[in-house]
Amino acid sequence: MSIRIYKIASIYFMCMLLIFGACHKSEQSIDIVISEKADNIEKLAANELSKYLGNIYTAFEFPVVTESIKKKKIYIGQKDKLPAQLRSSLSIPLNNEGFSIFHSDAETGVITSSGSIGLLFGVYELLEKIGYS
Repeated sequence: MSIRIYKIASIYFMCMLLIFGACHKSEQSIDIVISEKADNIEKLAANELSKYLGNIYTAFEFPVVTESIKKKKIYIGQKDKLPAQLRSSLSIPLNNEGFSIFHSDAETGVITSSGSIGLLFGVYELLEKIGYS
């Protein structure tokens, strides 16, 4: 099984920027945003990310939500389920198992894929890169 990973070098940077950037602004919560139309695997991916980031960064909460007004957030979803402003410049693998992880700005991380199983792979890859084993 071949999984293509785009912009993998920015994964660690994205997480550290989101997490430790929140420290300086006294925000103790970073939303994980999914679509209202998320399927069960997308929900599982978001809940896994929330659970394990919470285990790593115990001073923070990572609630899974369908809408967020917070500045710092991580979107998880198939390309067609992401907000329009995030879809325009995406470059993601065409197969359902590939994924892309990137930050759209200093406060917004994105994990996306053509298929929901790729999202789960992306979450596990991110967690591995930030030290969870």
